[in-house]
Parts: sequence; structure tokens; C-alpha cells
Amino acid sequence: MTTATTSTTLDPVTFEVLKNSFITSVDQMAEQILRTCYSFVIYNRDFSSGLHDAQGNSVAQGNQDIAVHVGTLHFTCKAVIEAFKGDIHPGDVYAINDPYAGGTHFNDVRLIRPIFSGTTLLGFSQSNGHWSDLGGSVPGSFDVTAK
Repeated sequence: MTTATTSTTLDPVTFEVLKNSFITSVDQMAEQILRTCYSFVIYNRDFSSGLHDAQGNSVAQGNQDIAVHVGTLHFTCKAVIEAFKGDIHPGDVYAINDPYAGGTHFNDVRLIRPIFSGTTLLGFSQSNGHWSDLGGSVPGSFDVTAK
């Protein structure tokens, strides 16, 4: 696996076209989540999505995403890159809800998928959504008596 690291100077028009294409792609990710979910929480837009470069830096976020999510998406992507460095392949999907690896809290589950062109890693797509119950000693996964 190689990692894309090419740097190019873009004119303002090309930059705007690419920027809006990335944002539209993320908005389409959100639309697919809304159309296929069975969660009241997701229907109320408690989720966010993003695109990242091969190093995990944020490239684009959706127009209606939640700021607390998108501000931390890159931390989770970088945590996955660090945990699986050298072992990231086409078709992989990583599920993570670690609040210490960029997650906002236990119930926010993030799905991260690498994007490849052939064997070259171009970047990652990521979606973060609030799951109302992940198990545990109390409904809703928030045990106020936990230590």
C-alpha cells in the first residue's frame, strides 16, 4: 500500500469546484444515512460525516453536521491510522466509539472506511452517529452510578 502525498497549487476556480464536490459527497453520505436508518436519534440528525486525507486530516464536512462531531472526526481517523498502520486495505471498515480516541462520548459510534485508487490510499470516509443504547447496566448506556 502506498499513501498519496502529492501537493499541487490550485487556481481559485479549481479549488472551489473541488471543495464543493467534496462537501456534496459528504452531504450525499448524510442523505443515505437518513434514508436507510431505523433510529429516531438519527432521524433527528444526531450524526455527522466527513472526508479525510490519507494522513487523517479533515478535508470536508457536511453542511448540516453537528459541530462537536466534526471538530473531533480527524482525531478518530488518526487513531485508526495509528492502530492499523501498514494494515489498512480496500474494503476495510473500522467501527470505534472510544471517547479517548476522538469520540465525543460512549454512545457516538464512528464508522471509518479507507478510500483507495488501486493500491494507493487516498483518504478516508467517516460517519458518526449517536446510538441510543449500546448495552450496559442501565437502558441508554448512561449509568450515573458508574465509577
